[in-house]
Order: sequence, then structure tokens, then C-alpha cells
Amino acid sequence: MHTGLPDPVRVLEHLNREDHFALQRAMVDVRMLMTREVVTLDVGAPVRDAIHLLSSKQFRHVLVTDEAQLAGVVSDRDVLRALLRRPDAGNAAVATVMTRDPITIGPDAPISEAIHLLTSNRINCLPVVGADRQLQGILTTTDLLNALFALQRWIESRGLHLES
Repeated sequence: MHTGLPDPVRVLEHLNREDHFALQRAMVDVRMLMTREVVTLDVGAPVRDAIHLLSSKQFRHVLVTDEAQLAGVVSDRDVLRALLRRPDAGNAAVATVMTRDPITIGPDAPISEAIHLLTSNRINCLPVVGADRQLQGILTTTDLLNALFALQRWIESRGLHLES
């Protein structure tokens, strides 16, 4: 199907210096796309607290900490599985349903590394941690799709000005 827009690679080849700089800056590292304001739960918090956060904040992952260090991730699927297995699981500690020692990424890592980790491990979020394991943010597939959408719209808008 032809959209009337030039090939995206051709568009990128014709970008001016300012556009190249803007594109590089926007897509350089995880820090540029991660969500910095994360909501966490302590390992001892009850699963019902995770349920409340997942439903009220409308996100799919909650990072779990133990003395300010990342201990795990609990997803909406983790909670659902726990409740299906044991209806009283809402009273259990979130540590019993979380994924321990989750795959993480540093804020300076390239976006390509984050995409590789997400796709090769079939996961939907990466906690972003510093060298000291201190939590700095989270990068989700939704963050990446939002960036891809913005990039695609930007490419399309630039492409309209090029000759075929």
C-alpha cells in the first residue's frame, strides 16, 4: 500500500543538521524515555495494595523495594494468577507473587539494548537502576510505543516536504 510518503530511510537521509541532532538526542538512551516518577511497594505490603495501585493508577507494573533497593516487580498478571490460585491471596505479602531479581537496565543504556532485553525476554517493563542498584525509573513497552508514535509522526511530517 502506497501512502504517498517517501520511504522513512530516504527521509532520514534528507534531514538537516538540526533534525539529525534532535533525533539523536531524543533516542540516545533509556534516560530520555523512562518514567522517572515510579510508584513502589515494600516487599511486606499486602497484595491488595498492589491491586489498588494497579486499578487506581492504571498501569500494569509495580516495582517492589526492600529498604529502598529494588527487590522485584509485580504485574497485573502476577496478581491475577495469584488470585485465581488462591482467592485470599490479597492478604499475602506482595513478595510472594512478585518476580524476584527482575531484569534491569541502566539509565545510560542505549534504547536498542532496552528493546532487545524486552523482546528477547518477552517482558513488558525494565526497572531502571543506577550502579548502586538505586531505583531511578521504569521503562515500559508503552513508553517505547509512545516514542515510536512520536517519531513516526515526526518522520511523516518531514516526509511530506520531500519530492518523490
